[in-house]
Amino acid sequence: AVKRSPKECLASAEFGKTYVVQPSVSDPRTDERGHKLGWRMYIACVSPPNSRALRWYMFCGGYLVAADGPLERGVLEPLGHVTKDRVCSFDAWPESSAYEPVMREKITAVLRAAQPRMKPPVGKGCFELFGVDLIVREAEVNGGFGSDGGEDEEASVDDADVRIVEFNRSPRVKIEDKPMLHALLNIAVPKYGIPQHGAVWD
Repeated sequence: AVKRSPKECLASAEFGKTYVVQPSVSDPRTDERGHKLGWRMYIACVSPPNSRALRWYMFCGGYLVAADGPLERGVLEPLGHVTKDRVCSFDAWPESSAYEPVMREKITAVLRAAQPRMKPPVGKGCFELFGVDLIVREAEVNGGFGSDGGEDEEASVDDADVRIVEFNRSPRVKIEDKPMLHALLNIAVPKYGIPQHGAVWD
């Protein structure tokens, strides 16, 4: 839900439920249609049996996603705020090589902070897939989608312009994500995976 203020969030909260409230990014990147853009990346946590060790992997790929409708400043309709429709693969985005290291650094910082609170079961192995949603601010952006710059133009990246919106447990996946999932199974439970040549976790 999108609200105008923390006060409105509290007014709509239900007793006994837990919520996460965070400020909206006021100047998100948009495409040539004026639709808000987001970035979806994937991480996985694997814990081997008889161990409390956690091994983190990040998928080499992801997607650029867009909202269904144009973003109108001050209008709170989810149509213009919720980014879910895939526009292209992460690698097809002209600025991926410039922004991916910044996004990976921010995700890694969150994982380092969260890991001490995680307690995997010791008696059996386990794994979990997470989706990470990110936003890039419009400010300070050169080149890329919706700009006059060519694909060869190098983006000027300020890490403050990259924001993590949320981590999703068991994110929505589609049929085209099967190579990614099988590649993850090859790491976590190899006997169930099918060899993949184009899907890489690192």
